[in-house]
This record gives sequence, structure tokens and C-alpha cells, in this order.
Amino acid sequence: MPLAPLDPHPDPADLALAERLADMGREITLRHFRGGGAIASKDDLSPVSVADLEAEDAMRAAIAAARPDHGIEGEERSATRPGARCVWHIDPLDGTRPFATGTPTFATLITLVVDGLPLLGVVELPALAERWLAVRGQPTVHIDAQGRRQVRARRCTDLANAWLSTSRPYSGAAPGARIPLMDRVAAVEPGGDSLSYGLLASGRLDLAVDAGLDPHDYLPLKLVVEGAGGVVTDCAGQPLPVSGIRDILAAATPELHAQAVRWMR
Repeated sequence: MPLAPLDPHPDPADLALAERLADMGREITLRHFRGGGAIASKDDLSPVSVADLEAEDAMRAAIAAARPDHGIEGEERSATRPGARCVWHIDPLDGTRPFATGTPTFATLITLVVDGLPLLGVVELPALAERWLAVRGQPTVHIDAQGRRQVRARRCTDLANAWLSTSRPYSGAAPGARIPLMDRVAAVEPGGDSLSYGLLASGRLDLAVDAGLDPHDYLPLKLVVEGAGGVVTDCAGQPLPVSGIRDILAAATPELHAQAVRWMR
């Protein structure tokens, strides 16, 4: 029997679960933030903290209790029911390096994928008390101490007026070679991190470029930016899948995206 078409309105229970997971990520990571906890290295030499593991285990347990038929893909633990129709992608602590140095730009990232399509995503900035919530086909909502409100990306259509945030300043074409896009924009803000995509959705930045992201990283960023009117693809302008490591390009408008892609090749 064919699967039912994707409902653009997710189950309210799943929305509530996503926000509860974000609350858990905030509570656990802040309990460890600037606390001097140990940072270890994984096999690929990327860092992992006690907060990473504790938060992921707690979030996995909450999903298993609320939605035992759903799958889970996480940053630190093995996948659970990866072939399920509904799969949660979670990264409880995206940005372990900023976390370890006391920089408040680390994030908790959550996406629910249904029938292979991202349906809802959360970008939570625990130390900044900010959250972006996105549902496929609906406006992105920004949540902070001032309340909940819909956001819209800035209507920038010209690279010469654009503000870019990137964690990928070098092209790899030659030692020290900058990506050409950096020389075509009005200003470059170093960094990247998940915060850049929330700021882009809120009209504070116009472009963001990051390298080597996993699906649990880029799927919620894509939903947040697109829900604010922006465009997110890989750096060649191709659609992002729900698997595999990718370099990503986010732009506030389709016009700006088309121009940026030409200078990323």
C-alpha cells in the first residue's frame, strides 16, 4: 500500500515533543557550560563532551517514550530504527569547540524527517536563550524573552550589498586562497555556527557558508532559512539530501543565491 502524502501540518504532539527536546538540550548543556568538564576526542579527532553524551541520551529516551515507533539518528550514538517512516535527527550540542571555550554560540539541533522529507526543525541557542522553530511550508518562528514571532529574511538581491557569515574562508584551490565569494560581498562575519542561520532568517545576515556538515546539522538550518523566505542548497546549488556530508550555502533570496553560487564554483 502506498504511503499517505506528507501532511504539511505535523501532529501537535510532535511539535510539542520537538520543543521539549530543545528544552532538555538547553537545560543539560547549560548545566555543564563553563563548568570545566572534560572534552574528549572521537575517532575523527572532533571533540565530544560529557554534555554531548548526557543530552543525547536524555533526548533519545524522551523520543523512545513518546514515539516508540520513530527512528533516531544522533551525533554520538548509533542509529535506532533508521528505516522508520518518521526519523528524528538530533545534535544536542552542535559546536563543541565554542562550548569548550566558553563561547555562547553552541546549539541544540532537532529535525523530524517523515517519508524522507524534513518536516519540522528546531535551532536552539541555549546560552543566548533564543530558538528558531520551523515547519515545512510555514513561516519560521523566533522565540526569545520577548515572546514568539514570525521572522523574514532580508530582501537583499545584490551581492554588493550582502553580509556573509562563513566558517569556510578558504577555497582549497591553493594554500591560503579565499573563496571568491568573500571578495564580492559588502562584509564578512567570521564564524558560521548555527546562530548564523537563525540570524539570516531574522534578517540580520544575507548569506551563510559552512563546510562538512552532517544531516543532523544542516536539515534544521535549511528548514529555518527556507521558512523565512531564503534558499539553502549545497555550494554547487544542488538540493540537499537527508544523508551524507555536505558543504552548504544559504541565501536570503533566490536572486542572491543564484549570484552566490557562481562565485562558489
